Amino acid sequence: MNRWKKAAVILSLAFLGHCMATGANWKIIQLTDNNVHDRGPKTSKGQIVWYSQIGGDHEILWYDGRRIRQLTDNSYDDMYPGIHVGDPNLTICWYGQAAANRTNEIFVSDGMGIVRLTTNDWDDREPVCSDQQIVWRQQTGKKDWEILRYTPAGGIESITDDEYQDQRPSLYGFWTAWIKTGQNANEVWVHDGQEAKMIASGDIQAATGTSVGENHVAWLQQIDDNWEVFHYLGDSYQRLTFGDVDHLDPFVSGPRIAWTMNDGNDGEIMYYDGAYFHQLTFDEDSTGDESVRMDGQWIVSLRRPVEGEDIAQVVVYDATTRLGRGLACPFEQNSELDIRDGVIVWQAFDGNDYEIMMALACDEMAGDVNGDCTVNLEDLAQLAADWMTCALPEQYCP
Repeated sequence: MNRWKKAAVILSLAFLGHCMATGANWKIIQLTDNNVHDRGPKTSKGQIVWYSQIGGDHEILWYDGRRIRQLTDNSYDDMYPGIHVGDPNLTICWYGQAAANRTNEIFVSDGMGIVRLTTNDWDDREPVCSDQQIVWRQQTGKKDWEILRYTPAGGIESITDDEYQDQRPSLYGFWTAWIKTGQNANEVWVHDGQEAKMIASGDIQAATGTSVGENHVAWLQQIDDNWEVFHYLGDSYQRLTFGDVDHLDPFVSGPRIAWTMNDGNDGEIMYYDGAYFHQLTFDEDSTGDESVRMDGQWIVSLRRPVEGEDIAQVVVYDATTRLGRGLACPFEQNSELDIRDGVIVWQAFDGNDYEIMMALACDEMAGDVNGDCTVNLEDLAQLAADWMTCALPEQYCP
C-alpha cells in the first residue's frame, strides 16, 4: 500500500460535519499518486471507495478518512463499488468477475470482511447500497434483466420477475427506482421496501435511468421531440420543464432537483428548490456544464470548454447564493463526479493515469488569500506580490 500517497489527510467526521455547513472555500487533496488507473470514486461521510488497476486486474480500494486500504486481492476484476456510511454500519458493495463462466457476482463488505452475495450462472451488475439494503440488476437466464435486492433480514429476493428489461436501479434508504423497457413497456417503477408499483409510463429515457431521494424520484420523458424533467413526490408525478430545448440528467437531493438544460448552444445548469426554478449558468459561448450532482447546499458539475474534448473543470455552486467557483485542480481532464455529505470526489488524468481527487469545504478566513483552507507562506507570497498594487483606474492611483 506504500504506492499510494498518504498525505496528511487526518480527518475526523466531527470536523467534516462542522465545516461543511458554512463552507465557502475548498481544500483539494490528491488521494492517489501512482502509475495505475484509479477510477469510479464514490463517497459517503468522508469515506471513499474506487477501483484500481493492480497487476493484471482491478481491485477495490477504500479510504476510511485516515488511510487507504486495499479491500480485494484476487485474480479477477472487481469494479464499480458503492459505499454507504451509516450509524454505526458501513456498507461497501461492488461486482466482480468471479464466476467460472466469467460472469459477474455481487460482493459486500463492512470494512472487516467480504461476503459474496451471489453465486450463479447469470450476470449480476452495478449494485448500489444503503444501510437498509443492496440492489442490483441480474440477467436472469441470460435473457432479460431483473432487479434484485438484499436485506440482512430477508436475504436475496427478486423485486421484478417479467419478460421486460428492468435496468438502472437507483436507491435511497428502502426506496428503489428503475426503468422498465421492452415490447409494450416503457415505464418508471418504484419499490418502497414492501411492494413495487408503476409511477409513470411514456417515452422514458432509459439510458440515464432515474434519480431517487426520500419519497422523491426524477427522470426524463420525451414530449414533442424534447426531453423534459418529470418527478414523483409522495403520491403523484408532475412535469417540471417545458419548452423547445432538451433537459438532461436530473439529480435529486431531498425535495430539490438539479439538471442540465441544452439551450441550443451549450449545457446550462438548472435548479428547482422545491418551489421555484433557477438558472445557475448563462454561458454564451460553447462552454458546457454537464454531469450535475447535488448534496445539501452544494451543486457540482463539470464545465467543458469544447464539446467532445476530454478537458473539463470541476465547478461547485452554492444553492443558497447561486454563486459558483471553479476548483483549482492541478489536472485538466476531470470526470466521474460524486458528492455526498459535503465531500466532492472525482477522477483526474495526470498525463499518465487516472488519480482520485477530493475536495472539502471550509469557512473563509481573512488570511487565506488563495482560498485553499490553510493560512501559510503561499498566502504571504501572494500578498507580498500584490503589495502596494493599485487596482483602481490609473488616474485614481497614488
